[in-house]
Amino acid sequence: APAGFDFETGVHCGLCLPQVAPSAARFTVAMRYSAAESDPRTLLSVNTGQANNMIFLSEADGLLTAKDRGNGISAELRAPLRGAEPHLAVVSFTGRSLILSLDGRGTTVEGRAAGMDLPADLFIGCRSTRSGLHKTLGAARIHDVIFWPDRALLHSDAPADHACRQALDRYHRWSMR
Repeated sequence: APAGFDFETGVHCGLCLPQVAPSAARFTVAMRYSAAESDPRTLLSVNTGQANNMIFLSEADGLLTAKDRGNGISAELRAPLRGAEPHLAVVSFTGRSLILSLDGRGTTVEGRAAGMDLPADLFIGCRSTRSGLHKTLGAARIHDVIFWPDRALLHSDAPADHACRQALDRYHRWSMR
């Protein structure tokens, strides 16, 4: 199986990149992950602690979900089958629109996520540093996480953004060999 960080069900063992962006009003985050036997649950969150809101990515009960805590925006896709094979999930947010992509399949939703224009922390494998969220912590192997602050790559036709998307797709395919 490809290398990565292993996360255990119910164990708060996530990572945090504090102040990864001066504003989370516009961003893209890509994650390669696998889940061999059970639900990964929380995979990551872009958390604006001051506003008590976040956009998180989770997989449970056969669905991959990207949504904010305030229920202003939410997108879902059918989750991949269990196995050691990595999958590529991408969340691209503009402040008014969110695109969730999984292995090249995508869905777009409109909505607002309050407070996302504030500085953000990136949490990997958890939603925050708060204890007591054990029910949201599942089992997964996280292989890669790439964060683009202030760039909504999936919403853009700009040549530089298109080149980034192509490079990400090539990297994912190459890493599977």
